[in-house]
Amino acid sequence: MDRYLSFGAGVNSTALMLLLLDQGIDFEAVFADPGSEHPETYKYLDYLNQKGYRVTHLKTLCEDLPLYEYMFYRGALPNIWSRWCTDKYKVKPLHKYFQKPALVYLGIDYGESYRAKESRNTEIENIFPLVDEGIDRSACIKIIEEHGLRVPRKSGCFFCFFSGKSQFNQLQREYPCEFQNIRDLEEAVTSLKEQRGQE
Repeated sequence: MDRYLSFGAGVNSTALMLLLLDQGIDFEAVFADPGSEHPETYKYLDYLNQKGYRVTHLKTLCEDLPLYEYMFYRGALPNIWSRWCTDKYKVKPLHKYFQKPALVYLGIDYGESYRAKESRNTEIENIFPLVDEGIDRSACIKIIEEHGLRVPRKSGCFFCFFSGKSQFNQLQREYPCEFQNIRDLEEAVTSLKEQRGQE
């Protein structure tokens, strides 16, 4: 049975990758890329590659569009009640890529064990080593530091609605083009909603 790590290039999945490697487990780390991750996440992936860590880079599309363009032209935004972006651009593409039956390691830490759930696909078994071994986020950071690696930022798209004000302020300062893209997206979605309301 093939083994995969669903790799987001954030703290938890990086710590889990290092833990699995230390345990001598044979697996393939796969990064599902919707084309709109935070610039620092792409830099971290390059950094890991330079350090010799192998990660399969899977570019994902929906209706032949990356996530940002899909939202821009469809006038659709995810929200806390409907995270369709994760399903369309992460979960489904990964499940399609995996050779089944498969074991899939997920970087959910002990502090968020309530998120550890079985896969809806009966040919995929989700495994949560961080939960099973009682490893929380602070312990994940320690694992990364002990391996001599930089600690990554929280993974996610640059426009993610789960980002806080400080993160958007940082984006505006350091990546003004991406910040402008957020404004353009909001304007495009608002315009499309107004047009549909007039039809």
